[in-house]
Amino acid sequence: AATDQVRVGAAVSGVDVLGYHAYAASATWLASAPAGAATPAPATPDWSIAYAYDRWRPTFFASAASTTSFFAGPATESGAPSAATRRERTVEAGVLLPFLHVRVSHAALFSCLRSANEYTLPASTLTRNLTPVRGAWETTTAKTYGYSISREDGVFVGATAEIVRRALASFADSTTLTADARAYLPGARAHDVIALRASGGSSTGDPTVGRTFLLGGSAADRGAIAFDSRSSSLLRGFADATFAGSRVALANAEYRFPIARPQRGVGTWPLFLHTISGAAFVDAGHAWTRTFRASAIKTSIGAELSSALVLGYTTPVTITVGAAWGHDGAIADRATAYVRVGKAF
Repeated sequence: AATDQVRVGAAVSGVDVLGYHAYAASATWLASAPAGAATPAPATPDWSIAYAYDRWRPTFFASAASTTSFFAGPATESGAPSAATRRERTVEAGVLLPFLHVRVSHAALFSCLRSANEYTLPASTLTRNLTPVRGAWETTTAKTYGYSISREDGVFVGATAEIVRRALASFADSTTLTADARAYLPGARAHDVIALRASGGSSTGDPTVGRTFLLGGSAADRGAIAFDSRSSSLLRGFADATFAGSRVALANAEYRFPIARPQRGVGTWPLFLHTISGAAFVDAGHAWTRTFRASAIKTSIGAELSSALVLGYTTPVTITVGAAWGHDGAIADRATAYVRVGKAF
């Protein structure tokens, strides 16, 4: 079931001249929801506000948000997302501690969150309150040069842990762990990249307070540490969030190569085409709840074409179009085409 939604709204962000204080705020209203999903009142916005204090070495941050997610309940017996609409209200505070060196950088994150989740099901409504304690670690040695088409010459790895306990005023207990490892190896030519990725996650305990992992679609990279259902979702050749489960395993492999470097714009228009690149890829993944079955692994193969742009004279943006052929032994194979902002990973 596709979980895409179209929203209309506004956002603002800023930072002081010394870089000590940063803030961001946004509000959006639902314009289009997935077919068959329960929708909130049109006048009810999704909103978020965040603040970070970065004067000292650890960055202190706090945020609050109210968000709507569709097909967000525990997975069904068939391994698909359930038809539940989740209205989530959260308050979070934490610290981010970076360790920066010339050839390698690390970052440690710790936060505590209070969340009130309301699930609207076809025949009922239920509420779950929880207080997750979160921790994460990230390491990167990958580099980006002036003529790079993606990260290259290194690795990018991360892991997260989220613990929910009744002792912290949560409805029930759950533990969620994720890991994501990526390697960017040199290809046959300068700035060709062999990009490899292996990731996965596991959520145990009460399924209504744990995490349901979604698999399927071509969504942009969420980083090596992500506390959401899409931390391992990149399975091109299938519709968004086709599969779901309390556990997920995913592997992606790409060969990326530059095609042309126009480095041109049109007159003085604020649009500059820097580089055109291509990629051939293979994806394989599986989301499950009870038993892992190798025969249920889904695969896809395809190609992408990316344009690296500079907007407004300063902002780099990569626009990617792609096509993929997905294979799943349970249903007919299919071909999909898509457009994405950013690289796959």
